[in-house]
Amino acid sequence: MAVAILATGRRRQRCWRRLLLRAHLFAAILWLDAILTCNGQKPINLGGVKKRDVYIAGFFPYGNHVPESHVGRGVMPSVKLAVDHINENPIVLRNYRLHMWWNDTEVSNVHDSVYVFY
Repeated sequence: MAVAILATGRRRQRCWRRLLLRAHLFAAILWLDAILTCNGQKPINLGGVKKRDVYIAGFFPYGNHVPESHVGRGVMPSVKLAVDHINENPIVLRNYRLHMWWNDTEVSNVHDSVYVFY
């Protein structure tokens, strides 16, 4: 009797696994179909409309007197490159131009930088 119950439990478990696998497969097929047939966002013709400027702030340890300044000097070119890539892409932020204003935090760790604001 115990063997029959155990075998039934295993069959039921296999059945649920198959059902779950089929559900995942079905969801993946629907997802792929949506991606392949979707037109996505298309760039619109601005027709001479001026892009709006959006400014973000970047605070980096940059000065030579700060021990972690190599981090700020290393991150700065990456952030500038990211801003350039965003501005060059006609789909991302279509009607906007992104700018970054940066400043040297002149602090060596996060605790000091948060302390400055309080």
